[in-house]
Order: sequence, then structure tokens, then C-alpha cells
Amino acid sequence: KEFPDAIDAYNLKKEKMTTIEVDSILYGPYYVHFIGYVLLFIEFVYVFFAFLLVRQIKLMNKSFKTPMGPFFTFIGKIHFIAAIVVAGISFLVLL
Repeated sequence: KEFPDAIDAYNLKKEKMTTIEVDSILYGPYYVHFIGYVLLFIEFVYVFFAFLLVRQIKLMNKSFKTPMGPFFTFIGKIHFIAAIVVAGISFLVLL
């Protein structure tokens, strides 16, 4: 009779330990900050690519003239400004 009780006690202890570990990992303050910083890094990488896009549009307009060139330049600059604004707001929220 002691053998099944010991197994049940071990399984109960194992369940409690696993639950505590998962809760502390997924909902701990360090995890939330880590995810926030990862997202902030991704946003700043996106700002860098938006900047590269503006440069690429500028090079395209120099080498290939189209009537839509100024429109593409305008859209590229608006996209770059929007990326900076979103990254800035998320940085301020993270502080």
C-alpha cells in the first residue's frame, strides 16, 4: 500500500513544481521585459530597413525616370516617418 501512495506523492510534487516553474517563466517580470526589448529591437531594425527603402527609391528615380517617381518618393518618406513614430512611441511606452 505504501508504494502507490509514494508514486502519487511524487507525481503531485512533480505537477506542483512544473506549474510553478512554467508560471514564473511565462508570467514573470523578466519575461515580459525581455519580450518588450525584443519587439523594440525588431522595430528599430524595421526603421533601418525603411531608411534603406527610401535610399533605394532615390536610386531608382535617378536611374529610371517615371511620372510616378515623386509619388513613390513621397510614399517612401511617409513610410519612414511612420516607422520612426511607431518605434518612438513603443520606446516611450517601454520606459
